[in-house]
Amino acid sequence: MKYILDLLLVGCSTAVLHGCSYETSLTSHSNSLRQTIHFAGSTLPSHLAVSSTKDSIAKATLPNLANDASLQQCLVFASLNSPELKAAFHTWKGSLSRIPQVSALADPKISLGYFIEEVQTRTGPTEQQLSLTQSFPWWGLLEAKGDVATATAKSNWHRYEMIRLDIFEKIANRWTAVVDLESEIIVVNESFKLLAEAERIARRSYEVDKTSHDKLVRLQVELGKLEDKLIKLENLRGPRLSALNATLGRKSDTKLRLPSSITLSPNNITLDEAQLLISNSPLISSQDATIQEHSLGIRVAELDAKPKWIAGITYTNLGTPLDPTVPEAGNNPIMGMVGFSIPLNQTKTDAAKDEAISKHLSAIASKEAMLHTLHAAIAEAIYLRDDSLRRIEFYESALVPRAEDALSAALAAFSTGKTSAIELLDSQRTLLELQRNLQRSYAAALNADATISKLIGGTTTMESIQ
Repeated sequence: MKYILDLLLVGCSTAVLHGCSYETSLTSHSNSLRQTIHFAGSTLPSHLAVSSTKDSIAKATLPNLANDASLQQCLVFASLNSPELKAAFHTWKGSLSRIPQVSALADPKISLGYFIEEVQTRTGPTEQQLSLTQSFPWWGLLEAKGDVATATAKSNWHRYEMIRLDIFEKIANRWTAVVDLESEIIVVNESFKLLAEAERIARRSYEVDKTSHDKLVRLQVELGKLEDKLIKLENLRGPRLSALNATLGRKSDTKLRLPSSITLSPNNITLDEAQLLISNSPLISSQDATIQEHSLGIRVAELDAKPKWIAGITYTNLGTPLDPTVPEAGNNPIMGMVGFSIPLNQTKTDAAKDEAISKHLSAIASKEAMLHTLHAAIAEAIYLRDDSLRRIEFYESALVPRAEDALSAALAAFSTGKTSAIELLDSQRTLLELQRNLQRSYAAALNADATISKLIGGTTTMESIQ
């Protein structure tokens, strides 16, 4: 009975020692981090714009892009389906799981010794010895390691947001490229029909008086060029759709039903406002978390250089004593012990601290470089947006209507023989170029707005944006 009680004592000691572990708080991740994506009138729905630690988004329904592949629907689809985004999300979740690992005590060690030659003692011969030891780091080391892991997880979270914003910008660019291509096909088709009508008039005139052969040939050559351009544009449709599907995480030949034109409703954030919001960029937030991680790493290096404590207990099992009448004969002794490591190698500890300091300084310098790059990029993006909007207004209100009037007049004059084919072709080319410039300005404005949203973290202060 006494032997059983001694074993129970050792078992209880094991449970107590193993239970003495540090548990770091996860409150820094209990509050969801919000990112609102808005550009060119496309706002991500709130249940997808708000990311949380729970993978509730996976339960949402994917939009059917074969029926509606608007920009907003493509953003929603990518939020739910992008493999790249899923990989980043699980990387963040994996880093969360790292926190309790680094902040827990090392496993206790248990060892069993058997005396090949029994040592005879006053109370009996020694037969077996059971030892249990637990190491303890210096006070505060586990907490510091947990804080470092928490900062790493925070950095990975912002990297996830950065990847999400980058994917959204790619989708905007590729979606715009497809819609712009369809718009160009429509414009070239209309020009082709117009020149085909002019060619019909010229052919009829040639059949009547045989004097307009040069005019007919010029028109036929121009029709051939437009036909070749149409074939090239239609062949380009497949690669551009494949690029968009790839960004959406779909097979390259999956069908999409996109709108035939680009509709703009850009935010009117100014350069000064955008530069103030750059701190919301996931790139900067991630770097801030990295700076915090390396700053805490200095503290870890300092604490790791301190002695490690060891506590343990040893249970010795005794055999039958030679003289049972001896006081405490047969009692199995239990011995407690305490020890600590001696950090003699200061070169190693100093090097670890220097490494942590260098990483911290490097992260600070990297953030400064990132800020310079972001300020330059946001200035260029806002210039492109504003210039594109200016061009759109100018082309729609002045240049394109005038070019259309000029082409109508040239076509009417050509049908009556009052103008040459060269003048008609010049008018047609001028209108086609202006229409293409207008469509490119729409695409440039949307893409610039998408870039602005990415650079400022997808947030906006403008209350007029719905």
